[in-house]
Amino acid sequence: MGVDIILILSTSLICLFIEYIKFKGVWSSSHYVYPYYTWLIRDDSEKRRKKLNKKLLELKQEINSLDNKQEFSKWAKARRRHDKVQSEIDEIKKKQGYAVTTFQAVFSVVAYIAMYLTMFLWAILFRSSPAFTLPYGWFGPLETYLSYPTGQLGTLSILLWLVVCQKLSKKLINPTNNQSNGTGFNLTELTSKFMEMRNLNQQIRQ
Repeated sequence: MGVDIILILSTSLICLFIEYIKFKGVWSSSHYVYPYYTWLIRDDSEKRRKKLNKKLLELKQEINSLDNKQEFSKWAKARRRHDKVQSEIDEIKKKQGYAVTTFQAVFSVVAYIAMYLTMFLWAILFRSSPAFTLPYGWFGPLETYLSYPTGQLGTLSILLWLVVCQKLSKKLINPTNNQSNGTGFNLTELTSKFMEMRNLNQQIRQ
């Protein structure tokens, strides 16, 4: 039996990573990416907001220290500055909220395209490379389908291995959800069915 360890492991890791991202949620994952995005585009709105918050706190302290009756002119002037700074902070928050929502939407679309495109290109790139090579006749009439698109009978194609890895990864990452939905991937059951199929094929050949 021939096994391409590097191809199998790399395919498994790709599927595991993609299923993990899908399990965590692409939308929520964008929160970890957004700070790097703002750094890349040199967005200083957060620094400006922090600076204004500090100034706002100072103005609040100044207002609290003034008597609005005896020092009304100073109090009114400090109050106007306070309201102006507060207005600037609210405007920055509004723009930041819109920017974050827009980024999350774009990131989600790009991430899903990238994930499925990666799997598609991986299957195309290694379409002629079998993941497993087993003795001829083990799969009987299914050999043609299991080996597609390698064209090598007695092999399991990388396309089939991608499907298996995807199901296994989903089961490993979120076993509770799979059990509750009744969609778990039972490796023992799969192995048992495979052995039954092989034994039946051998009996037919005899």
